[in-house]
Amino acid sequence: MKVMRLLILALSLMLVSGCTDFLDRGHSKKKQVSILLIGSSHGMNTIAHVPQILRDAPVEPVIGNMYQGSLTLDQVAGYISDQTPVAAWFKVFEEGKWNNIEGFNISDILKYRKWDYIIVQRAAHEDETWNEEQQKSFSVILEHISSVCGYPHVVLFNSGFAFPSMKRQVAEQREETEEHTRTILASADSMRAQFNIDYIPVASSIQNARNTFLTGFGSFELHQLASDDQHLDYGIGSYVASYTVCEFILRREGYHDLTLWNYATIPEMNTFFTSVSAGNYSGMTVDNLEMARKCAADAVNGHERPTTE
Repeated sequence: MKVMRLLILALSLMLVSGCTDFLDRGHSKKKQVSILLIGSSHGMNTIAHVPQILRDAPVEPVIGNMYQGSLTLDQVAGYISDQTPVAAWFKVFEEGKWNNIEGFNISDILKYRKWDYIIVQRAAHEDETWNEEQQKSFSVILEHISSVCGYPHVVLFNSGFAFPSMKRQVAEQREETEEHTRTILASADSMRAQFNIDYIPVASSIQNARNTFLTGFGSFELHQLASDDQHLDYGIGSYVASYTVCEFILRREGYHDLTLWNYATIPEMNTFFTSVSAGNYSGMTVDNLEMARKCAADAVNGHERPTTE
């Protein structure tokens, strides 16, 4: 009997040692996924919570955000042509924190690291159109990305989202924002048909949320997940947009059951901007975040990818 106990103990020690070796060889490390978003303030709204949402995910996020207020596709193409440092900020989240990087031009940003996903976004006032000027500028941007990035990458488009309605009645608000959302998605569909580049349906997820009780949150006087008459609140509004990015990209990475992750932790305020106030950080409760994730997942579930990529 004593010999049997010793044998079992020895086998147990061997198993523990083997598992330790397995982990030490790097199998415990998360896969790194790097995402760069080039866009306007709506892009800031969209990317703000992505690192914290992915904190408990099976990936290690590296997030880049090149931001300029009301940045148009034409302005991005102009920066490419001039090759001058961008009149914008470039922030990178890596090793657990955001860092500001100055003096970069577009090529510098693209070469900063190997970006797995490069997301391009229009200025908010362009979201409902897809005209010849935008098409030419987007062609320049795509050609530059292709020439500079000598590594595998995926270019995506961010649909943007509708401005909140200025109407007082909730039913009228929904009717108006739904109309604008349909127009935004139609323009994104035109882009996709022309360039065969997929887009992240943030417009759909924000409208989904506005069709629920979540529309009652937001620091804007008329709520609708907004902070003013154009932007999302950096609480629940940005969370919906950020989760849409996570859901969309990680499904492409092969992670389909995202409900297995631990979402009990509410993202902390001021991780993206030190200037975000408590008044602009509304609705961040466990129940609200659960509904926000459903709205985002429904948007991704209802999204059709291009027939060929």
